[in-house]
Amino acid sequence: MPWLASRSNGVSSPGLFKGAHTVNAHGLTLSATDVPMSGLKAHMPFDLLGSKIMTVYVAEIKGRGIAAFHANNGSDAERLVRDRAFRDDLMVLATGGLPLWDGVTDIEVRLARPDEEAKWRASRAKAIRQGNIEENDVGWIAFLVALTDRRKG
Repeated sequence: MPWLASRSNGVSSPGLFKGAHTVNAHGLTLSATDVPMSGLKAHMPFDLLGSKIMTVYVAEIKGRGIAAFHANNGSDAERLVRDRAFRDDLMVLATGGLPLWDGVTDIEVRLARPDEEAKWRASRAKAIRQGNIEENDVGWIAFLVALTDRRKG
C-alpha cells in the first residue's frame, strides 16, 4: 500500500467548463470536462471544492509516477516539486531499498493519468473519512509507489 503524506500547497483554480461528464471510479464519483488546449481537446478530470477545480498532477522520476498531488496549474505543480521539503522527502523515502530520488535526476511534472488521479482521490477521500485532513484541504500528496523510510533501518 502506498505511503501517504499531507502537505498544504495552498492553491486554487478558476476555469471554464465544456462538456462535463460524471464517472464512478473505485466507488468515488468523479467529474470530468473536455478542455480545449492549443487546438487540441483534452479530457481533464475535475472536482469542485467551492470555486476550485481539483486538477491532479504527478511528479515523475525516470518515467515512473512517484507522487500525485493537486495544483492550480502547471506552474504551481512545478513549484511544489521544486520545494525543498518535498525533495528532501524524496531522498529519505525509498522503494525497493533505493531512494525515490537521488538528488540529481530530473523530476518531471505532468497531468495525472486517470488511474493515478483515481488513486489520489481515493486516498484523499480516505484521509478525510479518517479525520487526517479537512475536506477543504487540497494539499494532499499520495505516493504512487510502495514506500519505506530509510531512516528506520
